[in-house]
Amino acid sequence: IARSMATGGDVVVHRYGEEADQFVRFHFPAKATPADKLAAFVVVHGGFWKRKFTVDNAGIDTLAPYIARTGFAAVEVEYRRPEGAVEDVEAALRAVRAHSQIDPRSIVVIGHSAGGHLALVAARTTRVPLLTVAVAPVADLAAAYERKLSSDGDAVEKFLGGATPSSDGALYSALSPVDHLPLETSTLVVTGEEDVDIPLDLTREFYRRIVESETRRTDKADVKHAYLQVPAADHYNILDAKSAFWPFVWNAILNHLHDLDDLIVE
Repeated sequence: IARSMATGGDVVVHRYGEEADQFVRFHFPAKATPADKLAAFVVVHGGFWKRKFTVDNAGIDTLAPYIARTGFAAVEVEYRRPEGAVEDVEAALRAVRAHSQIDPRSIVVIGHSAGGHLALVAARTTRVPLLTVAVAPVADLAAAYERKLSSDGDAVEKFLGGATPSSDGALYSALSPVDHLPLETSTLVVTGEEDVDIPLDLTREFYRRIVESETRRTDKADVKHAYLQVPAADHYNILDAKSAFWPFVWNAILNHLHDLDDLIVE
């Protein structure tokens, strides 16, 4: 346990596995007590599932202190990369849900880029989140492969162990959120108009397909979806809590939670 200079609250590392990268880092508000049951915002970093990008250098480091200062718990997720990422994020969400200071009914997951992909997959398989915030998510792995996204152009292929859409289309489909619609949990899809890492048209197409899929829904799931496109924002500054763009994202999250009629925000 450490004390955060930025928030005045405790920072606690919890390991959900035995490997070095299998941990979550809780940031608690300054006035939190062990008896509290807090709403939690879980942040899953991106970096195209590459080992060199971590919870500390993937551009999400300002979020947890900001969230903790608002009175919520913030949780940063680290996970193995590239292999094991899907299973690790699922295990991390279950660990957060089980924590004694977290309200298991009030968990929001914010995933960025490849972290957005992992957040969407984990929301479907665990149904832990009340709301999934997918920021510039890699939602269509086949399209990402065809566009050669990432600086080296081979991130998707490496993530999937060398598989291509032609060699293992079933694997691509199994792990592509766009192929598992309608979604199981409420979702806010976010993008910046100047994002060149995950092009705007891919994110807009993903949301279009989310909306279209709701017309085919046969169950009675009470889910709501929304879309936010932030002018002038790029792939990184949209999740910088010190930028002029972050307030648009944060307010959209809070507004969407109000629409869900949940008491997480008063």
